[in-house]
Amino acid sequence: MNILRFESHTETNDFLEGFVSHGFIYVISKPTRITTSSATLIDHMDSNHIISSYHSSIIINDVADHLGILCIYEGKSKHSSQTSSKHRSFNAENMINFRDMLKETDFEKLLKLNIQT
Repeated sequence: MNILRFESHTETNDFLEGFVSHGFIYVISKPTRITTSSATLIDHMDSNHIISSYHSSIIINDVADHLGILCIYEGKSKHSSQTSSKHRSFNAENMINFRDMLKETDFEKLLKLNIQT
């Protein structure tokens, strides 16, 4: 989904409004895929942490047609009661929970989008 099209593409605008209404922000706001005929923001990076400061960057390279992205957070999170996880547990219970969540997800709206890159 090309986030830069939010003003002219209803589905993208709806997606962003829902995203922001749940407390998320995009930390990358410039094109991450640039060709001779287009510039799109299809490499998404977002956060729901309220932080004192962050620096996001787009890394220009010749390795791929997508530019690299990164974000460095500074300061303490205001969600100090939350703990952050540094690993993912792929145990049987988590795999079952993940599959159940996927089964409950309605992908129809996403599949109907006319996505242009």
